[in-house]
Formats: sequence, C-alpha cells, structure tokens
Amino acid sequence: MIRWCSEQVGGTLVEEFLAVPKGKNKSRRLIDGIIIRDGENRGPKRRRHY
Repeated sequence: MIRWCSEQVGGTLVEEFLAVPKGKNKSRRLIDGIIIRDGENRGPKRRRHY
C-alpha cells in the first residue's frame, strides 16, 4: 500500500524509517515508510537498523 501511495504522490519513498532509536529503557520504533515529496523518484530505499 505504501508503494502504491508513493507512486501516486511521487518523490522518494524511504521504507522502515527509524523514528525512535533503541535506548536503555526503550525499544526502537520504525515507521512503515515516509515519502519525501520533493525528493528524487528512484523507488523505495530500504534501510536496515540493527
């Protein structure tokens, strides 16, 4: 669904965007994807956060 939306809007799709990093008393939080509207339209970028 996020890829379809990205194609409709245009821009750069960043999948699994790290919203909150892992800390001592918290776990990391990932967002399914963000779309940068004025970014390059190069398809999805995947980032691995380990």
